[in-house]
Amino acid sequence: MIDSMLLPRRLAPLLALVAACSSPDSSTRTASGGEGEPEKSAQERLLAPLPWTEAFQKPAVLIATDVRIEGPKGLLRHVATISDAEELNRVEKTIPEGFLQDIVVKPDAVGAEIRAQLDQLAIVATRRLTVLERPGPVDVVVLASGDAYWARGKEPEKRGDSLRLDGKIVR
Repeated sequence: MIDSMLLPRRLAPLLALVAACSSPDSSTRTASGGEGEPEKSAQERLLAPLPWTEAFQKPAVLIATDVRIEGPKGLLRHVATISDAEELNRVEKTIPEGFLQDIVVKPDAVGAEIRAQLDQLAIVATRRLTVLERPGPVDVVVLASGDAYWARGKEPEKRGDSLRLDGKIVR
């Protein structure tokens, strides 16, 4: 049994530490320790918008056998893919170049396709979709190969064995 007289003495250092950590002026310190703007929390820094391209903000469609999307940190906030279709094999892993998602139509799946969205660009890949989020400051690049087709509104459509769509990011 703990002696009731010893308990306050044991808690005193802990209470002093808690009080020191929550001093009234700690919320107005900046990262450099000075007064001014409050320092952003880790959650605020994670959720802060990152620089992004305007290239994929108008509705468009891209269809090809294979599609590869590469971009900077934050790319995955702009890409939506199918997560669990029975006709698809999906691999996600970290590689030296960044975080890789690779979705492939299973060999025995007849008529299956991979659907994805990059902002307002609707994507259909009939064999493989690869998404690579790179850690450094790079632009967004979409590479389509194998009977590639791109269309956006009344703009002239593009067709070819391969197409490249570039999204410059102003930094």
